[in-house]
Amino acid sequence: MASEPQANEQTLKKSFSSRINPIIRNVVANGAKGYVFGTLVGLLNSRKSIKCTLSDMHSSGKRFMMLGMIYTGSEALIETVRGKRDPLNVLGASAIAGGLVMSRNGLGKSVLGAVGFSVYTGLNEFYYTRDDK
Repeated sequence: MASEPQANEQTLKKSFSSRINPIIRNVVANGAKGYVFGTLVGLLNSRKSIKCTLSDMHSSGKRFMMLGMIYTGSEALIETVRGKRDPLNVLGASAIAGGLVMSRNGLGKSVLGAVGFSVYTGLNEFYYTRDDK
C-alpha cells in the first residue's frame, strides 16, 4: 500500500516535467529570437554614434526578448488553465505581454501596448489560421 502513493507521486512528477520542459524550451528559444530581432531593429533605427547604436541595439533586444518570453509563457499558462488551444489564448497572452513590457512607461502606455500587441497578434493569428479550417 505504501508503494502506491509513491508511484502516483512519481507519475505526477514525470507528467509535470514532461509538460513543463517544452514550455521552458520555447520560452528560452523565443527570448533568444526576440533578442536577435530586437538588436537588428535597434541597429536599423539608430543614426547615432557607435556607442549609442550599441546601447540602442541592446535595449531594443532586451525589450523584444522580454516580449517573446512573456508572450510564450503566458500563452502556455492560459492554454493549460483553459484546457484548449484557440485564438483567445493568443489574444490574452499578447495583451499580457504587451501590457507588461510597456508597464515601465505608465498606465496609458501599458494599455496601449496591450491593445496594440493584441490587435497585431490577433490579425496575424486570423491570417495564418483561416486556411486551416
